Amino acid sequence: MMKCLLGEILKINVWKIQFLNTELRVKNVRERRKIVDCLLKLNDNIYIHLEINSRKDETIALRNLIYFYHFVSTKTMRNEEYDKNNQFIHIDFSYGLANSKEVEEEYKERNKTAKIEYVDCIKLIEFNMDKIVKFWYDENEKEIDKNKYLIMLNLEKEELEKLSKKFEGDELIMEYKEKCEKLNEDEYFTSFLSYEDDQRFLKNTYISEGERIGEKRGEKRGIALGEKRGLAIGKEQLKTAKNEMARSMLKDGFTVEQVSKYTKLPKSSILSL
Repeated sequence: MMKCLLGEILKINVWKIQFLNTELRVKNVRERRKIVDCLLKLNDNIYIHLEINSRKDETIALRNLIYFYHFVSTKTMRNEEYDKNNQFIHIDFSYGLANSKEVEEEYKERNKTAKIEYVDCIKLIEFNMDKIVKFWYDENEKEIDKNKYLIMLNLEKEELEKLSKKFEGDELIMEYKEKCEKLNEDEYFTSFLSYEDDQRFLKNTYISEGERIGEKRGEKRGIALGEKRGLAIGKEQLKTAKNEMARSMLKDGFTVEQVSKYTKLPKSSILSL
């Protein structure tokens, strides 16, 4: 199925596919682990880096690009020479773009007039998944036919059933539908949280725990020292709890911007932690 999907996207004949380790190699003990969504090798010389982005965020785009070039560098430097025979393609399936970008954007390392390529072995592609799924709900027949394989990746069970009936006989859509149904019946698979759910649960836990600790400490000290003094201490304890929460969030990979948003702490205070 992945062969057909990537073949349609890249307009090539994919006759061989290999799934690679999604954890990129680090060069020293101080370097953080780098884990990407999906790494593939097509045929004998085409490397694909796939990422699904749940929201519009320049930080995510920069991180994806850094990981992609890290991957390119490890696959290019071989046997003390630069291997020029490989192609590297980064593909983003991005949500949250709305109308800010076209359905498909392609980027390459080119000069200002876009006539001369700096290197011809690297390509960056981004799909605006908001626009793609909108074709389905707008019943845009021309675009549905053109983007049916990307549309199917976005649909819930009932809508996927409608798509499969519309393109009855399309082997790729039927295979995808059958596999989705099997996965949704698999208790082992469905018991796991999605990444987005996990991040939301973590955020809510940090907030609740910080408020609980601050209120509890403030309440205890307030009884001993009086209501006014207790309120002041409660605020101080809440601040301390927020700092502890911020440290935990930073350790778990949240950005400074995200920590500031959820804890209401200024960025300068977070950076000082």
